[in-house]
Amino acid sequence: MQSIVDNLFAVIILFFIVSVGLLFLYPLFYVPNTEAKEHQLEDVAVATFNKIVSTTGTPQDWGSALSINASNLKAFGLAKANASIPYTLDLNKILRITNSSSFPMPSTAYIDSETVAKLLGLRGENRYEFSITITPALNISYTPLNSFNVGSQGNPEYIPTEFKVKVINYAGKPAANANVTITYVLVIVKNNGQNDVYSYNVTSVTALTDWNGETTISATTWVSNIINQNQNLRHAALTVLITAWYNGIRSMMPYAYNNGSNLLYASTLGNYLFLLYPSDLIPSGAFQITNSALEFVPPIYVYPDHITNQTNGNAGQVINQGSKKYRVYQLDHTVEEDVALLLVPAKYTGNYYNIVAFRVPYVMSFCTGKPGGGIKTVVLENLVKIGSYDYLFKLTMWRSGEY
Repeated sequence: MQSIVDNLFAVIILFFIVSVGLLFLYPLFYVPNTEAKEHQLEDVAVATFNKIVSTTGTPQDWGSALSINASNLKAFGLAKANASIPYTLDLNKILRITNSSSFPMPSTAYIDSETVAKLLGLRGENRYEFSITITPALNISYTPLNSFNVGSQGNPEYIPTEFKVKVINYAGKPAANANVTITYVLVIVKNNGQNDVYSYNVTSVTALTDWNGETTISATTWVSNIINQNQNLRHAALTVLITAWYNGIRSMMPYAYNNGSNLLYASTLGNYLFLLYPSDLIPSGAFQITNSALEFVPPIYVYPDHITNQTNGNAGQVINQGSKKYRVYQLDHTVEEDVALLLVPAKYTGNYYNIVAFRVPYVMSFCTGKPGGGIKTVVLENLVKIGSYDYLFKLTMWRSGEY
């Protein structure tokens, strides 16, 4: 009996010695391994960041090539081919990974995040997740202060003509003495006695922001004069392009009023225009689309362009493969990267609209998920160029399943 007690006591002492030893040895193995993983994450994040913003992908013109999709894209990169300035991104490539209610990219043209993760080498033995955010380098916000009635008696329609604009730099501080230009584009439809005629009018107003990054700009008199000079007015819609310059940085924000964008959803890619018809509206009546479009390049340029219906052609067949939801148009001229939006006049159930296709997302987010609380993340950011405008490109990366 005594030997059994002695043996049991010896086992307890041995277990205690081993436990204490492991307690001291564990940090020697765990801490270096954890630090190695953290350095590995940082290295992968830097390599991924450089690949996205500094390489074009394969083929290098995949952004505007309708024949390239998620199944045959060979390598992923957002850099613009043959760009003279480093960190210049290709707008069409950005549009290919943008898909929202404002930018309804057809599924046949959309490049999903899982495809991008595989092309970036993030789906190997160590699985990594990422989030990309692209925002204007200058945060431009505005508040309408005054509106003008462009409707008829008993059917008022108001469009804002005076704005309070605030500009914040990418460091989050008010941009004092920023040069702000608002371009007003007023599209009207009037009856000349026999036909309804479209016309557009353009003006721009410039002002400097105060110490708090704010300024007030108005074109009420200009809008009023145009409306009062045009009798038998059938429709009027206002598009506003706000451009700000601050310490060599240039940003822009477009907005459209009274344009009926909730009826048709439009997006562009290369020199193609896609119109998405909501299924609940198709039986209600036919859309009459004109064969013209207006391209807006802030601060002051407006270009008319001609569009040709290619829905039944090769481009339409590529886009509508497996579905027939999109009407596809080809523009006669290549759309420049600085074009902020396109307007397409349309008539639906007797009413006139200007369908808006925004070109540049104001805030673009593209990701494979979101990191949970307590997960180690690496965040990298840099200023990039898209056309003539400056944006803040931000990449966040983390390892899958790390808590």
